[in-house]
Amino acid sequence: MAVYDKQVASTMRVNGYRRIDTPERTVLFTFGEMIFSRNRWCKGKKTPYPVDEWLGFKKYMRYSPELLFQLVKLVSKMSYREVCRAGRHLTNLSPMRTYKSGHKNGRWRTHAR
Repeated sequence: MAVYDKQVASTMRVNGYRRIDTPERTVLFTFGEMIFSRNRWCKGKKTPYPVDEWLGFKKYMRYSPELLFQLVKLVSKMSYREVCRAGRHLTNLSPMRTYKSGHKNGRWRTHAR
């Protein structure tokens, strides 16, 4: 990723962008969690991250597109419960933990079950 950042730097400067900072990002891939830093560029109000665009990440995206693809593939072949079990091995989140966390933060309302 650092190599790509260096390759794209000259193109960004030619197009009128200037480098602001190098923030870190944590993303969960199929092979595990990875923390990496990437350059943020600025031109007016635009602040792109070329590495994020290259990898196909959207803003605030924590899971890689490949991981999401694999989970969708599992969903089509397994029951919901089995997919949740498999998902727990990849991440520390479970549907119930997410529900409780959201409820605690006031983001979701309790629904009758």
